[in-house]
Amino acid sequence: MQTDSSGPTPEQIAEELDGFIKTRDVERATGYTRRWISELIARGRFPPPDVPGRLGSAHRWRRSTIRRYLESLSQGPRLSI
Repeated sequence: MQTDSSGPTPEQIAEELDGFIKTRDVERATGYTRRWISELIARGRFPPPDVPGRLGSAHRWRRSTIRRYLESLSQGPRLSI
């Protein structure tokens, strides 16, 4: 007999446990400067931080958020003919 579970899937649990990285680490991963990251966020072309920084603390993103962003870049624009 199959039970219906409304709990999180294993993928969702893994994503929750994947940890956070700070702006400095995002800069290294993307090659972007802090200023350019801010500009891209304002334009809606970069994911906003999962945990916005407060006075004296850096923004933080989940590793999976940045991974998805970088994967979307590697796919490139899709051209329709």
